Amino acid sequence: MNKFYIILPVVGFIAFFAYYTQVAQPAMVRKADEEKRGQLLQQAEDKKKRDEADRLARIELRKLQEKREAEDRQRQEKARLEKERNEREVREDTEKYRLEAARLNQERSAIEKEIEDLRNKRERLSKEVFELAKQVESGKIDRRNAELEVQRMYETVVIKTEKETERAQSVIDAQLKALAEVKK
Repeated sequence: MNKFYIILPVVGFIAFFAYYTQVAQPAMVRKADEEKRGQLLQQAEDKKKRDEADRLARIELRKLQEKREAEDRQRQEKARLEKERNEREVREDTEKYRLEAARLNQERSAIEKEIEDLRNKRERLSKEVFELAKQVESGKIDRRNAELEVQRMYETVVIKTEKETERAQSVIDAQLKALAEVKK
């Protein structure tokens, strides 16, 4: 029985080693080779797809470029015609606006005079407002000073009253003490 403890694991190990080296390892190598071959085929297929997509993209790009060039030519022709029409309209409008500018110049002069009058009036009113605000502030300062003076006088009266009360209390205490001594 004790022999089997050694023999069975050794035989099992040898069988596993033989299976691994003869069957499993070549199968793993074959599988790795197949995966590598599959990857290479996939890469080749991907490259072919990319090349085809690039070729189609170049064709599409060429078509788009030709379409853009045709649109640009149409746009340039349209812009040239538009420019000529605009120049004609500008010449007509220039004369019309020159006459209107003269009329507006006269109106501007009248408005400037009115603005100057309003500015002078505003300055005068601003000065009056400033003077009134100055008087109000001066009144506030005088009121605050008067309140402070009243407070100071109140505190002085309170302090004097307290001193007088203390002095009267000390006199009363002294008289009570003297009276108490007399009674004894």
